[in-house]
Amino acid sequence: MLAGSSAEAAGVELGDVLESIDDAPASKHTLEELREVFRSPSATEWKLGWRRGDERLSVTVPAKSII
Repeated sequence: MLAGSSAEAAGVELGDVLESIDDAPASKHTLEELREVFRSPSATEWKLGWRRGDERLSVTVPAKSII
């Protein structure tokens, strides 16, 4: 994970499994489609849902460029 990234701000940890983006299942997207979602210049925030072991977590994070 990149320092200063939205994932770091959300508290995402290595091994967490992304399950949803803005309440839509992440599994319905290809990796390339997910990259486009997270690179969208018009995005202002994302609601992320993920699984850490048996725990389900969710947070809304601001979209920001890391490049």
